[in-house]
Order: sequence, then C-alpha cells, then structure tokens
Amino acid sequence: MKQIFFVAIIMTLILSSCGGYTGEFREIENAHIEIYLPDWLLETSDLAPYAYYQFKSKYRNTYGIVVREAKENKTLVEYQQEGIGVLRNFKELTNLLVTDSVKTANSIKLELMGDMDSEKIFYWHNTYESKNNYYQLVVWTRSYDRKQKYSDVIEKVVASFKMKD
Repeated sequence: MKQIFFVAIIMTLILSSCGGYTGEFREIENAHIEIYLPDWLLETSDLAPYAYYQFKSKYRNTYGIVVREAKENKTLVEYQQEGIGVLRNFKELTNLLVTDSVKTANSIKLELMGDMDSEKIFYWHNTYESKNNYYQLVVWTRSYDRKQKYSDVIEKVVASFKMKD
C-alpha cells in the first residue's frame, strides 16, 4: 500500500511539473492571421515591441513572433532582407548562416543557425506577401537538442500560418 501511495505522489509531481500540457494544437485567429500553436506555446508581449503577435515557452526555450507591415515601396526580397538584417544586428548573435531556403511567388522561407555565447540558436524565418501587407513569422529555439526535439512541432506551426488579407 505504501508503494502505491509513493508511486501516486511521484506521478503527481511529474505531471504537475509538465504544466498539464498535452501538445494539442489550438487555433489562434484574429483579423489578419491564423496560426495553430501547441498548448505549451503561450501568448506573450515581452519578445519584441513591434510584433503583431508573440508566443513562447520559456521551459522549452522556444519562441516566436509575427510581424505585420504595410507594403509601401519595397519588394518581398527587400522586406525579407530587412528582417534578416534585424537578426544580423544582434551583437550577441554571431556566425549567422542560412541552412535551408525555399522561395515561392509570395513567400521566402529560411532556416538559419547562429551562435550566442557557446550555444547554437536555430531560426525559422518566413516572409510572406499579401495584397497590402508583408508578414514575417520567426520561430527560434536554443541548442541542437531542442532543435531535434521540437523541429517537427515548429514546422507544423510554420505550415499552419495563414494571412487573412
């Protein structure tokens, strides 16, 4: 009986340390975007003041932002290069390089890797063009282990992104 009680306490502690997250995806929808996020990626406002939408999991060191801007007089490539320029300007981020890229008629999708101190940072940087706006979806995680562990989930998040204008 004591063993069953002990096992029940241990299981309760383990499950509560996970925050009760199941990994189930939920739809986030507003006037301009639609995206599906796992329940462990929570909305936040502390990543980038200019972001239209932000989400993170500090426990899993996984973060993301959506940026929305009016088109003005820029091409998709110029807007995308500006977005990459923001990453290149982080003093803490060094050795930033593109590891994969795909260009379509209205999007540019990049995977990047860089160093921050002695740790690798992995980015999924996607730029999209709608009729009147440009969007950037940037998701990142820290360390090669997390990239391996969460890349399937991150790729589902990226694939789910839709512009509504």
